[in-house]
Amino acid sequence: MLFTGNLTRQIYTNPFFEGQEQHYLRAQIARIVHSTTLIPKGLMRPVEDSETREIEENTPEEGEIQMPSTCDMKDMAKWCHANKNILKNGTTSLKQPEAPEGEEWDEDRTNLEMKNLLEADPYAPLLSSICDDKKIQVSKNLQQPCWCVNVMGDATEYASETSKKPVSNGVVVVRSL
Repeated sequence: MLFTGNLTRQIYTNPFFEGQEQHYLRAQIARIVHSTTLIPKGLMRPVEDSETREIEENTPEEGEIQMPSTCDMKDMAKWCHANKNILKNGTTSLKQPEAPEGEEWDEDRTNLEMKNLLEADPYAPLLSSICDDKKIQVSKNLQQPCWCVNVMGDATEYASETSKKPVSNGVVVVRSL
């Protein structure tokens, strides 16, 4: 889909999109931001026994989380998605199925319908690694990861005068391809 720059223009697409170019642009920006928001692995954790699939800050009982060095963070396996996946219905959660008008469902039927919805559009695991993302097909026989991780600047670690932690002036850049 190409954008014309006329935000009030009607969109004609297949599948049908009900709205103007401004609404479609906003939806595309939301999808891009949602799928490219990353956090270091281990910083957050899923909430235990949560049906809403929420995440919380990882606060171990042993003390503070040991943050990896700049050189350690250049490994793609150290990064994970911060957000839940967007489902086919355009949301991050499935709506509880309801019986058609004039019909009544018992709890078993509602659970069966919910199971069918989950099979048709499953949730991705929370905090999934960027290594698990689908690869980009460059040519017939060549695939590449959809993320590029680089270290910019001086990644040498120095002893800090004020704290016992090592300091680095390098920056890790994770780029979506």
